Amino acid sequence: MYILDLLDSMPQLRLSGAVMKSILWALNKLDVPNVPSFRQLRSTQKALAQKIEISPRRHESTMGNIFYQNSLEALLALVSKVLDSHKSSGVEPHHI
Repeated sequence: MYILDLLDSMPQLRLSGAVMKSILWALNKLDVPNVPSFRQLRSTQKALAQKIEISPRRHESTMGNIFYQNSLEALLALVSKVLDSHKSSGVEPHHI
């Protein structure tokens, strides 16, 4: 599911719902195990977005272009939290 979410979230390559459904269909036809349904993928993405609590901020450039940017502070705090939780469980950061 991670790779599917990564593909779906790339800002340089926005995939439509129809394209993502086609990818899921192809993965199923290739007998790839544990392929989620489109609904399951969207549900998981929504749940993760709420759990992580990092929401992109809308910006407008001087030329009028709209773009979204995550807070660097929030991302660093999340990475620190993940590393701390893995450190306490005995997992080395380079194994994550």
